[in-house]
Amino acid sequence: MAIELSSTTKALKNKTNIRQQIVVTIDGFSDLFGAVAVEEIVKYGSGHTFGEAGLVYGGLVESNNSLDYISLEGTTTRINSQVNIEDGLPNSISRFRVNMIDKDDSLSAKFQPGNIVADMLGREANVYTMLQGGSYPEDATRIFLGIIDDISYPPGEVRLSISSPEKFRQSKIFLKYNDKLNGS
Repeated sequence: MAIELSSTTKALKNKTNIRQQIVVTIDGFSDLFGAVAVEEIVKYGSGHTFGEAGLVYGGLVESNNSLDYISLEGTTTRINSQVNIEDGLPNSISRFRVNMIDKDDSLSAKFQPGNIVADMLGREANVYTMLQGGSYPEDATRIFLGIIDDISYPPGEVRLSISSPEKFRQSKIFLKYNDKLNGS
C-alpha cells in the first residue's frame, strides 16, 4: 500500500536538515505525545491567543495538548514492510515500543490507575510519523495501531509496549477439556 504524502511533507522532505517526528495518541487522553513539540495549523476558536506583536495568520503553533516527552532512544524506529499472503500476517512488527522521559514525574502521575483513566492496559494507541515543521494531523501518517499491553516505570522514564490487535486474535480463550465416560 502506497502512502500518500501531503504537499507540505513533499516540500519538507527536500530540505537538508530534516528531523523526524513521532506522535503517539492514547485513547482517553487529549495529550499528543511527540519527540518534539507537536504543531498544528492556527484555527479560529482553537484557544490560542496572540498579542499584537505575535499575531500570525496561516502559520503553525505548538498544540495546547503537545507534550514533547518521547525519547527516540529505546523507541521503535524501524518498521519493515513485507507481504506474507500464505501466512496471513498483516504486520511486519507485532509490537511497538515507546520510551518517554518522565519530566518531574508528571507522566507517572498521569498514567497511574484512576487518575485520568481506570487502567492504561488495554487502551488503544495510535502511532504517527511526520517531519518536523509539518502540522498534525494534516501531515501525519499513521504507521501503527495497537493496544497497550505493558507499561513500566524505570527511574525517570515511562516505557509503553503497544501490541498489534492481531496478537490478541491469536490467543486461546477456551481451554481444551478431556474426560472419560464412566457409564456403559
